[in-house]
Amino acid sequence: MNRTRVALVAATLGVLGLIGGFWTVSTTASEPDKLIVPGKQLGVVRIGETPEEVGRLLGAPLHKGSAAAAGTTDYVYNHADACSIDDVEFTAPPGVQVLAVSTVSPACMTAKSIRVGSSGLQVINAYAKGGPGYVETRLPDGSVRVWYKNLGIVFVISPRDTVIKLQVRKSGY
Repeated sequence: MNRTRVALVAATLGVLGLIGGFWTVSTTASEPDKLIVPGKQLGVVRIGETPEEVGRLLGAPLHKGSAAAAGTTDYVYNHADACSIDDVEFTAPPGVQVLAVSTVSPACMTAKSIRVGSSGLQVINAYAKGGPGYVETRLPDGSVRVWYKNLGIVFVISPRDTVIKLQVRKSGY
């Protein structure tokens, strides 16, 4: 009788574990609007989408202006989605599409658990320092821009060693 009880408890715990695992996976999968995939997407915005597609997702931008890269256009948004997207950079015509998308909110994170608010050390531990496509630039305010060109992700790290901005870019660009 004791063995039967142990087997029943083990079977029950196993089923509960499967159900618990199902709910965990479902919850994670149900929040693609908080996903950061280097070189592919930040929240609901995917690299390669048109201004019209982004407009349907985020609404009208607050304003448009010239971006740092020659010929590109920067659209500024009012934290219009779950990731609080504040900036989308589009390629020059013809064939205008998303080149980069940025956030300053900790609401979203990468599969490596990096988000705004993570430390610079966490970024280096997750993505390594150096290697092909690694570009590190000191900015005038003392922060550091760490760009993994081959992956398509940029982290701006404050002088206090905290990620203050995260950007997903077209890989290699």
